[in-house]
Amino acid sequence: MLTMLYESQCSAYRIESNMDYVGGDLLNEAATVRDQNGCCAACERATRCNAFTYVVETQACWLKTGRRHAQPATADERGATIVSGVRG
Repeated sequence: MLTMLYESQCSAYRIESNMDYVGGDLLNEAATVRDQNGCCAACERATRCNAFTYVVETQACWLKTGRRHAQPATADERGATIVSGVRG
């Protein structure tokens, strides 16, 4: 049931694999969540959140004001798997 709730919330977001949304962070640190759906759900609950970037290996969820400075994830990020999403 919880997975279905996450999926319905996240259907309002355009998901981009291996794309990092740089800047526009709502907080000074990332939230720790289990997966990208949890990150999306956290964004849905946060005031002013319209996008997110999730780092799979560290489970770091960065809530964003929007899709600013989107750039492909690069090798200097130690090969981390990054998934970002923007509302709309």
